[in-house]
Amino acid sequence: MALMSSASYSATPAGPLSVSGNKIVNQSGEPVSFAGMSFFWSNWAGGYYNADCVNWLVQDWQVTIVRAAMGVEENGGYIDEPTREKNKVISLVDAAINAGIYVIIDWHSHNAEDYQSQAIGFFQEMATTYGGYDNVIYEIYNEPWGSKSWSGTVKPYSEAVIAAIRAIDPDNLIIVGSPEWSQRVDLCAADPITGYSNLAYTVHFYSANHKQWLRDRCTSAMNAGIALMATEWGATGQSSDPETAIWMNYLASKDISHCNWSVNDKDEPWSCLDPGIEMYNGGWSASDLSNSGTLVREICRTWEGIPPPQPEGDNLALNQPTACSSTESGSYWPENAVDGSTSTRWSSEFSDPQWIYVDLGEDYTIHAVRLNWEAAYGSEYKIQVSDDASDWTDVYSTSSGNGGIDQIDFADTRARYVRMYGSQRGTPWGYSLWEFGVYGSAGAYQESEGACVMEAENAAVNQRSDSLYWYIDTANSGYAGDGYMTTQDNVAGAFDWSGACELAWRC
Repeated sequence: MALMSSASYSATPAGPLSVSGNKIVNQSGEPVSFAGMSFFWSNWAGGYYNADCVNWLVQDWQVTIVRAAMGVEENGGYIDEPTREKNKVISLVDAAINAGIYVIIDWHSHNAEDYQSQAIGFFQEMATTYGGYDNVIYEIYNEPWGSKSWSGTVKPYSEAVIAAIRAIDPDNLIIVGSPEWSQRVDLCAADPITGYSNLAYTVHFYSANHKQWLRDRCTSAMNAGIALMATEWGATGQSSDPETAIWMNYLASKDISHCNWSVNDKDEPWSCLDPGIEMYNGGWSASDLSNSGTLVREICRTWEGIPPPQPEGDNLALNQPTACSSTESGSYWPENAVDGSTSTRWSSEFSDPQWIYVDLGEDYTIHAVRLNWEAAYGSEYKIQVSDDASDWTDVYSTSSGNGGIDQIDFADTRARYVRMYGSQRGTPWGYSLWEFGVYGSAGAYQESEGACVMEAENAAVNQRSDSLYWYIDTANSGYAGDGYMTTQDNVAGAFDWSGACELAWRC
């Protein structure tokens, strides 16, 4: 399965997670998404809750997140056996921390509000034990049954548990469920929990039944300002699963992390292992995997949801003057895209084409542009450079943009103005950028004398200010060579110095 992603980079989690706008971001403020596995109900498949199984998933499946789904009210769950079920979670969380991946502590209940005091006590203990570990995420309500009220039931329960966690752990990510089996993220977006930071909401889907209508609901919820994580999803169990491919492309384009259901050998389409093999410690061969397991292993191994490292050099666009073709409204000015913050953005009108450019102030040598898209992105756009903001030269173009973070590298280029020119939107909305970075060397080109290495422009030979060296522009001089430098004596008389030469030294 080919997955859409923003760039090619290593998927190694590191550091704290937080919510910025409608995205979960890393310590650098860059959107991230992780691919991994949810374990089955601890009370029914507890044999898999061990370090060997986690380490196998990390090493062979290359997961970057796991979910400990602790059964609560079902037979043999936490309400009946609190110490036993809690210890299974502890085993999984410790293994994930030691492996360097993220782990979700999931209160796996359909009626959590009936056990609010127990949930508070459990999460207080988890926050006390694990609040100092960046790896740990709290999921406080798995799937509220059916038509439970968000504002009247699920939200008040969630606020009580969040308050208890935040009194101990002020910053680790908390994930909140929603009615109708965590599919009514629209209700959360319309009446979000306020007063606490680093809150996101979960969406659960099974690709056989939950299709474009649920993706549209997710998009609307994110556009309203909430962040999402798909802490549970299931494939169809078929060897060919085009709907899962659509979902994975969607999650990648929106920077949404996900955990597949589930690490188990139960005879159901969503188990990653063949029925009844009871291989609790990993070491699974290809023949041990179900159709779902084969598919999801490949998804995890090829997921590219962690942003690339910052390009080398300085972000020359930071806080520089900008211009744009249009703005969606008065709060989405172009300067928001160069202010260094991923909580402010530029957004255009809902039409094509649109553009935004930054004025670097003087000519620089640049080699990379980094676009941090909001949910509304460009599917077809160019990166262009100019010396006068009038005549533009393309240095990059794509017709397959998919949002997220696009890191664009190109050959060293001299420019003062750098523009993103969008000709096709990827959504019904406009073009929207959290940040527009331009990277290169801090020293500018100078159109004056100086003791620096010279760069020729439209001249056969340019003379260095101390008259000791000459630079020969082979494209114009006809000299046989490539970027030839020599002493004046070696070339004296070989060229006509009488013509006016444009001098440019790179300092």
